[in-house]
Amino acid sequence: MANTDERLDVFLHGERVGALWKTRESLVFAYEPTYLARPDATALSARLPLKAGPSAWREAGKWFEGLLPEGEQRERIARQAPAASMSTYSMLRAIGAECAGAVEVRVPGEPRRAGKEPASTEEIEHYIRRMDRFPLRSGERRLTLSLAGAQAKFALVKEKEGWSWPIGGYVSSHIVKPEQQGFPGLVANEHTCMEIARRAGLRAAKTSIERFGACSALVIERFDRSEDGSRIHQEDFAQALGTRGKYQKDGGPSLEDCFTRTGVGGWELWDHVMFAWQELLDPIPAGRRAASHRLRCRIAPLRTRRSWIEGWQ
Repeated sequence: MANTDERLDVFLHGERVGALWKTRESLVFAYEPTYLARPDATALSARLPLKAGPSAWREAGKWFEGLLPEGEQRERIARQAPAASMSTYSMLRAIGAECAGAVEVRVPGEPRRAGKEPASTEEIEHYIRRMDRFPLRSGERRLTLSLAGAQAKFALVKEKEGWSWPIGGYVSSHIVKPEQQGFPGLVANEHTCMEIARRAGLRAAKTSIERFGACSALVIERFDRSEDGSRIHQEDFAQALGTRGKYQKDGGPSLEDCFTRTGVGGWELWDHVMFAWQELLDPIPAGRRAASHRLRCRIAPLRTRRSWIEGWQ
């Protein structure tokens, strides 16, 4: 195995389960032998079954790539983060301490400094206005979290007395998606669609519209967090199927793939699809958007959705 300068430790539910390291050609992942020996060991993914020996890029690299932001958001983070490049390894080294589900990717030997820091309304507004330049916050107490997708977003911790910043991989409770330039009404649109989904009887992540000073944002209760705040492991269909891309147009899974190649979902997945068509929402939950399933074969609640008529006044 590579030395610790080229290796990242991978944790699941706070326990080290294996290591990810880079070779000259790609990334390789291997489970820790002591973890494999446990009777209650859980696989990271349907594409990364519990087995001894390394899993090469075809399985491991694509799966870990699915944890990272995309497009302009990734470029912005790379400019601010202490990452040598936009490569999967460099990005995970910089921001992998808090990922989707129950996964953490950390530098070996680096002390855990997870904690939270009170965030006032004024501080959050200031951050939103500057997040195109400083997506990880400025100063020493930067955010070290990875939120997949192309939209600009960040995470907070909801408490009785208000909001807090999750620092050093602290478990966040909510995702915040500010109004985006060029997409007027996006926040209201997504919240309305999610409310319709709930009223239609579908399991959907709880959303609300919050104002941080003059900035409007969609606040989403994380579906990959339990009531006690602990992490719930999950992966999206692109990760589970190991496709070339996350979206169908880029080689990602089709709707047919989600039904026929995973063996999960059944009627609940069908209900989600029918809702998407009938309510004029995006009809390709695993194409243009990325649907998710939980590893123990349960469809995760709808995350955020928006209609095709977004932007209409």
